[in-house]
This record gives sequence, C-alpha cells and structure tokens, in this order.
Amino acid sequence: MVRVILALHLVWGLTLNARPTQFTWIAISILKVQSTQFPLTGQSKDPEPLVFGYELCPNFSDDELQTRFGTQMVTIERAKRETRAQDNYQWTLRKFLKRYMQTEKFYLISALPSGWADLCSSFGLKADGIDREYILWMSSGNTSSVLHYDSYENFNCVLEGVKHFRLAAPEWFDAAYLTDGPGYGLYSDVDMEMPDFDRFPRFANIPFVNHTLHAGECIYIPMHWLHQVTSEADFQTGRNIAINLWFNIPSDKQSKNSDHSSGFCSAHR
Repeated sequence: MVRVILALHLVWGLTLNARPTQFTWIAISILKVQSTQFPLTGQSKDPEPLVFGYELCPNFSDDELQTRFGTQMVTIERAKRETRAQDNYQWTLRKFLKRYMQTEKFYLISALPSGWADLCSSFGLKADGIDREYILWMSSGNTSSVLHYDSYENFNCVLEGVKHFRLAAPEWFDAAYLTDGPGYGLYSDVDMEMPDFDRFPRFANIPFVNHTLHAGECIYIPMHWLHQVTSEADFQTGRNIAINLWFNIPSDKQSKNSDHSSGFCSAHR
C-alpha cells in the first residue's frame, strides 16, 4: 500500500458555453492506494476522470442497516432503468430493505442516512464555503441511468457489486442531443443500449471513455462531464451499493446566473 496525496484540479469559471480558463489545485486527502499512479502535473490541462482505490465509507449488512438506520426516511425509485419519468416514493429504510430483494423494481437513491455520513471520509472537503452531500445508491443490481451531466464535482465509490461508467468530455454536448428535464437538468434522449443513429447521427462520433469499478474503487467525475452508469449485483450478496460525494467550490469567477447551475439533487443519477 502506498500513501499519496491526491490533488485534483477543479474548474473555476466553467460554463456550458466556454472551456475553462483557470484551474485551482486543492489537496483532497491522504489516500491508501495499491498501484494507481496519479497524474499530479499539468495545471493547464482540463480535468479528466480518475479511478483510484479508496474506502470512502464503511459498508453494512442489511441487518446492520436496519438496526442502525431503519427508521430514517429515504427516496425510492420504482424503476431500475431511468427514464426521468419514473415514480419516486418516501419510505423508511426498513421498508426498502424488506422489499428490494423481492422485486426487480425498487432502487434507493437518497441522501446518505444521518450517522452513516459521519463515518465517511470527507476528502478534506470540510472548509467553509464548500457545499457537499453524500448520496446512497442501493439495489439488487441491473440498474441503468440516462446519459447526463452534473453541475458539481463528483466522487463515486463502489462498496459492493460492480458499476460501469461511460464518460465523455463537455465538448461533446452537442453530439449528445441533450434535453431539459424539470428538476434534473440536461440529459440525453439517446437510448444508450440501442442508439438510433439515423435520428441522432452525431452521437456516433462521441469518443466515450469506459471504466468499470469494483468494491473498494472510486472514480472522480469532473463537473459537466457526460456519464452513464449501469450496475451489477455482488454475486454472493445480491446487492449493489455505492456512495457518491457531490461538492461545489464557490468562486467569484463562477457564474452565479448560469441557467445550468443547480444545487444537489438527491434523485439524480
């Protein structure tokens, strides 16, 4: 195990209509990694996705989750294939844990239960003025998101099972055929599994980058990077669990009036 300081270059002043002109480097944390080599040079380069080994949060069995956090309310989607039109429910975590293995329909996407977040790493993001939120993603696997982007920086870490990420840089927005979804921000109308290139011809030109994450691995997704995520359950437990940390670093250089800026959304994949 090698201990290194992971420094990520974060965008100040990135908008949808312009490439970033200035970057700032911040030391995030001292990480335990195995063999990952971090690209810690090149401040003039745009931020890119980065995969690394790290234990963001402790994992718990279903029985432990029920005992510790079972009475807390969580947001449930009644669809594993995201359409941006699926129904959402507010259940206790206990109710979800009793039902999610009995049907293929339920997907927990919610703010991390109170008390669990206290046990997670903050990547050093505890300074005043840094907005951050932990989101829990839990299912019996076989989930699929639409292609979309987030208006904040993102660490996504797998605790159990496997997640597959397809990513593309913001310069490919036009080829992704983005549409506006109320309450969610922009996402693509293209079916990622069976894209219609006659209807969406530019989509074929997007040079997607693919990453597969297993338990104990994280990916840094820079703000505004397009991404689509699918999941597989752990073959022993039948569960897929991930926690992501969204964060923004406010700056005077960042547009405060951008139509595409948004706060954290606990039901956004």
